[in-house]
Amino acid sequence: MNCNLFNKFCELLVVEGRLKRTKDVDIDEMVYAFLCTISHNEKNRTVAINLRRSGETISRSIHRVLRDVIRLNNVLMKTPVPIDENCKDNRWKHFKVNIYLSLLEYNHWDPKHDTPFVECLCELVEQGLIEDGQCKNGVYKELERMMESKVPGCGVKARPTIQTRIRKLKDWFHATMTMKKESGWGWHTEDNHVIVEDETWKNYVKVVVCLLRFC
Repeated sequence: MNCNLFNKFCELLVVEGRLKRTKDVDIDEMVYAFLCTISHNEKNRTVAINLRRSGETISRSIHRVLRDVIRLNNVLMKTPVPIDENCKDNRWKHFKVNIYLSLLEYNHWDPKHDTPFVECLCELVEQGLIEDGQCKNGVYKELERMMESKVPGCGVKARPTIQTRIRKLKDWFHATMTMKKESGWGWHTEDNHVIVEDETWKNYVKVVVCLLRFC
């Protein structure tokens, strides 16, 4: 980014985004810290050393600029225009097919696959290929083969679909175990789900929302 473009970007943030300088940090310094972080993947500590500022000052400056950039999304981001079906450019048609195939290959997961998938996991545990929640080498490929055998044509791939699903199951398991240990929570042994009163659940949701805001 040249100086002229940098100055225009700063001016846009000030006029349209309402970005204001602080007592100690100027506009151009805040924007510089923001651009170094998102475009060059610089660490907070590195930017702080270069600008001779504290890490907290750099972090606050980056968040101020980020907030105003998000506010200007309609100005800075170009609205995508869908491609018509009668488009004569063959390149777009190939691109559309590739996107469709990518969705099938990487993002295709049907909830009805959960039951056979858990059955496959249990079989691998009995075979000793999964121990203490850790998968040994070749487990993902074996799960891919087993799923294709149980659900022909499911198209479930080892990476990243099966790998991501196992990670989600682990997260749900740990969350469920945490709930069971807390006071006011119970477990339905027949249907295998958590039992909790409405008031306890509402308080739990409030805590989770507060934690997500500060993450």
